[in-house]
Amino acid sequence: MNIVDLEFVTPRKAKQFENKGITTVEELLKIVPKKYFDCRESTPISPASNGQNVCIIGKTTSYLSVIGKDSKALRFWIKDNEDNKISVIWFNQMFLYNKLDVIGKDEDIIVFGKIYYNEEYKNYSISNPMIFSNRVEEHRKIFPIYKKISGVS
Repeated sequence: MNIVDLEFVTPRKAKQFENKGITTVEELLKIVPKKYFDCRESTPISPASNGQNVCIIGKTTSYLSVIGKDSKALRFWIKDNEDNKISVIWFNQMFLYNKLDVIGKDEDIIVFGKIYYNEEYKNYSISNPMIFSNRVEEHRKIFPIYKKISGVS
């Protein structure tokens, strides 16, 4: 089957694929993800998780707050199922405020990102998570991550 026969592939996108030698659905399917992010279950958190990508399913313990002298960061506090306290922070992304402000305290939440443990404050943090949503079941799945094909956006 030719890529142009797919209703969601625009002529412009088909041309981009063609320039990369991809003209059929079969050729497109041969592009294998470089890795997967698994968000089907919550990742158990421990100091060994430091610097690793994790999926946390838990509850918010605070409302959205703006932090910093210049109001350059947004933060939620959440707790996972093992009662670990996790700070979720977005730096320099104030455009997310209205989207995140609808999430309240004590809401179920799913977060995916790189976690770090702060020895001084005895807590975990995830900065600029790839996933942060109160639509937990919608995000409990495996996410394939494909390498970028230059010239195809």
